[in-house]
Amino acid sequence: EATYECPDGIEFLDAGTPGLDLTPFLLGTDAVIFVDTVSSRGVPGEIRIYDRDEILRHPPQARTGGHDPALKEALLTVEAAGRGPSRVTLVGVIPEWIATGVVLSPRLEPVRLPNAVEAVLDEGQRWQELALDPVDGG
Repeated sequence: EATYECPDGIEFLDAGTPGLDLTPFLLGTDAVIFVDTVSSRGVPGEIRIYDRDEILRHPPQARTGGHDPALKEALLTVEAAGRGPSRVTLVGVIPEWIATGVVLSPRLEPVRLPNAVEAVLDEGQRWQELALDPVDGG
């Protein structure tokens, strides 16, 4: 937020690990980009991009720890209320390790954090371009 000037209507929010308390943040939003660690095969620091359908492809599983954000459950809840975002993207970074606290592993901090920021900016730009494209030729 301190590095980029954003247009009106864009808000940065560090929601921490809110679980189902994520739901109120999603109500009435048009689009959301989440940034978090993801459990995925690959090398620590690799970026994975998931759209709404990919996030919801598999049913929610039991939360096993404080890092489980209950993202699927929150999205399903706001959808059921008819007030969910129409566009959802998760920019996920494969972690080196997960621990309590707010510190990135030394291997990821200097190199991969800028990659995650770039992925968020690219996604925002893609959404902006989609919004400017005429629909059905008109």
